[in-house]
Amino acid sequence: MPTAAKSCQDEPVRLVARIRLVPDAERQSRRPRREPGQEPGRAQSTSTPGPERRSDRARHAPDPERRSDRARKAILTAALELSQDPGFLATSVEAIARRAGVGKQTIYRWWPSKGAVVLDAIDELAEPALPYPDTGDIVADLNSQMSVVASLLSGTVGQPFAGLIAAAQSDPALSKGILERIFEPRVIACRERLAAAQRAGQLRADADLDEVIELLYGPLYYRLMFRNAAITPRQPAQILGLTFGGLRPAANPDPANS
Repeated sequence: MPTAAKSCQDEPVRLVARIRLVPDAERQSRRPRREPGQEPGRAQSTSTPGPERRSDRARHAPDPERRSDRARKAILTAALELSQDPGFLATSVEAIARRAGVGKQTIYRWWPSKGAVVLDAIDELAEPALPYPDTGDIVADLNSQMSVVASLLSGTVGQPFAGLIAAAQSDPALSKGILERIFEPRVIACRERLAAAQRAGQLRADADLDEVIELLYGPLYYRLMFRNAAITPRQPAQILGLTFGGLRPAANPDPANS
């Protein structure tokens, strides 16, 4: 049977031809898909992590907000320290970054200049000097608040603040920042307390309150900037004693001057 024999011999050839005719893409599509990271021959698990495992990961994950707060505090502390020694004019953003252990770009992401960093540091430390008590005794209340200011200016804030004020003379943006953030809120609070004392008859009715404020605080800042004498704990009481000698209403006003 030569025909039958030939047919049997040709069958493997036709089988191989059919296998080869299957496109490569189709063969690839028939293979099970392996996910990234999955070992060959091992099925990918479709189960989701349990709540315990997810909570563990969340607990150990870094907190960006906390890290940013630590970096900010380190920068403000470094800026204040360097503004004391070697001084505001001698320090730089690079030096602040090195002392704080951060990159220079971290500082520039939050502040435009070293002056802005130091201003933030001083503003935070000066916060306790903002409220004015109201016990009904204007002299005692002013003495309480002015004593806090004197303590700050004679302590860690004094030299950095003096350097900041000096730099502000040629930096309009810094000058505006100091006025708006340090002085104006305290001037407003002081004016309100003086106005209450004026209404209560503890101040002359014709006294210009803005001039009174300059009269009270000018001597502190004069000593801060010119260092002609130290700012002492007794200075506020001395200023108030001299000032209110002329500010109190006269007990028996002279009719000729009325």
